[in-house]
Amino acid sequence: ALPTLPDDLVDIVLPELNGIEFGWDWDQIELRIITSEAGDESLRQAFANGYDVHTLNTCDLFGWPYPPDLVDPHRKGDPALDEWGAQRRWQGKKDIRRRFAKVFIYRLLYGARPDTCDDIPGVVTLGLDKRGLVRASENWLNRHPAIRAYQRALAEKASKQGMVYSFMGRRRT
Repeated sequence: ALPTLPDDLVDIVLPELNGIEFGWDWDQIELRIITSEAGDESLRQAFANGYDVHTLNTCDLFGWPYPPDLVDPHRKGDPALDEWGAQRRWQGKKDIRRRFAKVFIYRLLYGARPDTCDDIPGVVTLGLDKRGLVRASENWLNRHPAIRAYQRALAEKASKQGMVYSFMGRRRT
């Protein structure tokens, strides 16, 4: 629930007096698993090097060049990063295009057709219609052909066998 709280309200969630609370972050676990299963080398390298994967995916979706700093593309004061950001009117981690990209790519990875993703927050603001969504998905999948091949192989297997198995061994019909 914390990720959905506005930034100015996150500090209202506090542990009880003398209590201990802990948590963890699976840090893009679904994308990491699919990256591994599909053998997508560019995403694998991005994770291994600590790159900001969601910003890179945003660049892939919209056909942009990557920022000069792949680890912290939101840092201010670097002339090259500032120029890259200014050219795109980049708003950092909270940029609506980055938020859209996160949701859109996860939807694609779970098998949604891109032309049915017009309910994602930000689509209207970004001026994306069904054709624009298909084009964005093609941009991303062209940069990640291993993901496309993995999805096609899964679909073919499901069609032939009537089921597939998750990475945890759960049967999916």
